[in-house]
Amino acid sequence: MMRFQIFAVLGLALLGQPAAAAITHQPWGVTPDGAKADLYTLTNAHGMQVQIATYAGTLISIRVPDRNGRMADVLMSHPTLDEYTKVDFAGGGGHYGELIGRFANRIKNATFTLDGKTYHLATVHGAKDYIHGGPRGLFTKVWRAAAKDGPEPRLALTIRSPDGDQGFPGNITVEVTYTLTRDNRIRINYRASTDRDTIINLTNHSYFNLKGEGDVDGTVMELFAHRYTPFAAGEIPTGEIRDVAGTAYDLTAPKPLGSQIQDVIATMPGTRGFDTYYLADGTAGHLRIAARAVEPSSGRMLEVWTTQPGFVFYTPAMPRDENFRQRGFEGHPAFCVETQHAPDAPNHPNFASTVITPDKPLHEVTEFRFSVQK
Repeated sequence: MMRFQIFAVLGLALLGQPAAAAITHQPWGVTPDGAKADLYTLTNAHGMQVQIATYAGTLISIRVPDRNGRMADVLMSHPTLDEYTKVDFAGGGGHYGELIGRFANRIKNATFTLDGKTYHLATVHGAKDYIHGGPRGLFTKVWRAAAKDGPEPRLALTIRSPDGDQGFPGNITVEVTYTLTRDNRIRINYRASTDRDTIINLTNHSYFNLKGEGDVDGTVMELFAHRYTPFAAGEIPTGEIRDVAGTAYDLTAPKPLGSQIQDVIATMPGTRGFDTYYLADGTAGHLRIAARAVEPSSGRMLEVWTTQPGFVFYTPAMPRDENFRQRGFEGHPAFCVETQHAPDAPNHPNFASTVITPDKPLHEVTEFRFSVQK
């Protein structure tokens, strides 16, 4: 019955009749440790539809119209829970659409010092550096869900992480709320509280393809970021902050992604495309635009707005799994705009602080704003 309701709502939208804003859910499977996961579907009055799994708080699907009203899913993601857990449960995989924490991205040598004490973090498969939450980060968990229906349906996901989890200090509670607005925005509201000083860096790791298949070479990308952090070995920041002017990383004017990716590969030996942390223009803590992508063939446009200090812009070289190739994805299949604090920030005093305290909790907002260029 739930699937019939989903397709009925979508059918009304395609026929030009107003859809009914709603949120529904269905079982989505069981993780290797026996936790039951659900899949929620949020629909607004325009027929835009978003699916979110309670496993890893994952964005599974975003269906939006093109300039002719045709709907397509603009996310790369796995269709089943098994495809996530068979790899990601062990700490690898592409993290397609997942919420990443406690600390997104990398920390050099898996260590940091806070209040005079050095902490040692868990690493994936014995790696030297920490990445994306460790082998049992928040992306391996089923989050508790609370749904709220209405014209702007929303889903609040909550999880608790105990003191010492993956090596981090403090008992923390994280709440991430997804809201599908009337005007085709997905608002992600991040909150986290702690009972002692700790560090935290949360992001959503969605892979976008505004055609819904193929590659993103023709997607015209503009980044509202004039500075970036160069990386050393292991994709760990050197601590420098440089201007993008005169580099292949300069996307401050709109450019097709395919040619720009080739420029990065040509000028930065060993790279396969973008995997770069940018400092967003404007003031951190204020919601402002970070990126704009336009797909000329479909007319679909995505703007990413955030309060975060910056974002990782990432372009995978190839589809990671066979199921993506079978579904029509090719080389350069997607782009990611992962709003977050800088990688290895606890080890660089000149980077924006990732420390939260009992009196200073975390609150960040990111919006994915969809529209159509005629």
